[in-house]
Parts: sequence; C-alpha cells; structure tokens
Amino acid sequence: MIGCSSFTLESQDNKHFLSRTMDFQIEMAEQILFIPRNKEIGIAHSNKETIETSYACLGMGAMEEGHPVLFDGINEKGLMGATLYFPGYADYSENIKKNQKGISPDMVIPTVLTQASNLEEIIDLFDKKFVIINDTNPTLGLTPPLHFIFSDSSGQSLIIEPRQDGLSIIKDSIGVMTNSPDYQWHETNLRNYLSFTPNQKESIELLGKTLKPFSQGSGTFGFPGDFTPPSRFVRTAYLKNLR
Repeated sequence: MIGCSSFTLESQDNKHFLSRTMDFQIEMAEQILFIPRNKEIGIAHSNKETIETSYACLGMGAMEEGHPVLFDGINEKGLMGATLYFPGYADYSENIKKNQKGISPDMVIPTVLTQASNLEEIIDLFDKKFVIINDTNPTLGLTPPLHFIFSDSSGQSLIIEPRQDGLSIIKDSIGVMTNSPDYQWHETNLRNYLSFTPNQKESIELLGKTLKPFSQGSGTFGFPGDFTPPSRFVRTAYLKNLR
C-alpha cells in the first residue's frame, strides 16, 4: 500500500506535535539521523550542491551518497516537517534563478530544518534561496513525486506543493495532509461530510414506527472506510476535530 497520512495536534498543556504514517512498497526511513549545526550537507543528487547547517535536527531517513535524506524530523527550534507521496501532481522546476540553489525533492526536509527556525523563514527560503528541482534519487531510479507539511512552535502549519504552475504554499491549512490530489481539493471535499458528528442521531417516526439508531456512532453514517487519500484525509480531519 502507498499511503501516508499526517496531522498536527495540540496537547492540553499547549504543546504542538506533527505526526505521520509511513507506508511504501519498499523499506525506507529506517534510520534515526542526527544532523548537527555547522555541518556541510548535500541538497541535490545531480549537482552536488551543499549548504552549511544553521540548526541541528533529528529525523527518520537514510544516507544517500554520504548525505542525509530525511522523510520527517524536528529541529532545535521546534520546527517540524514531513514529506508525503504526491503522484500525478508533483511537478518540479527545470530552471534555477541567479543566487538560488536547486534542492532534490527528497532533500527538502533536511534542507529546510537546518536552515529555518519557523514557518515564515521557510516561505522566505523558497522565495529567495531554494528551488525544488527535477532530480533523480539514485536508490529509486526516479524523481520522487512529493509534497510537504511543516509546523512550528506556534501550532500553525504550512503545506508546500510543487505544481506545474509553480510552487503552491498554503498558509492556512487545517494541519492535515495525505496524498494526491492536491491539498485544496481535499479541503473542498470535506464539504461532502458536513453532517458528520460525534453525537448520536435522534430517533425518528416512520410509517407509525419509532426507528432508533443502532448502538453508538450513528453520527458517522457514511464515514469513508477505504484507504484512498481522500478517505484518509476525511477520517484524519474528523478525528483531529474531536480533540
């Protein structure tokens, strides 16, 4: 099964978390990697570009040609990020402007976590310094189609999706992400489930009979139970809203 789901969550003592599942056909993200400050790390497979880290971070990933590839992680400033599969929609830039550096899609997480301390700095990085490029991962033998979710100590979230019409940065997301289609499609699709409630349905009168709901959970009649990205998005959003 290919299917990752991610969501942000706030605890009762105002702590903020970013969680995710990792589902793929091959074993990946099996190593815990620590990246210290003031270290040179690679940000692209093809052009061997490197940067010096400003912040230390920790995450799950693997080493590619001596450089860390993180699928999710957190840095010393409390900035968190995760990468999720985005097939059929991801589209990467072929052009790098002057004073910008190209990042391989699978190196976005370590690049951002070692360079930014909050969400606003991430936006600034992609506005001025970095471009996500079409760059093949040597292990997979292809350019992975990916999109990204970030959250910081404020509890806000940021979703970044490389699309054919450019880089889409969503600042006001609900803090939930799965896979294709794009985030805006998923958020719009939630309108199909406005009747969902954790409350029990009331009994009704029908043809002289009183019909009562079975046991508990009748407020979620029609709840999608499959593992497609739209269904996982709806379930995750619903459950997050119950917190």
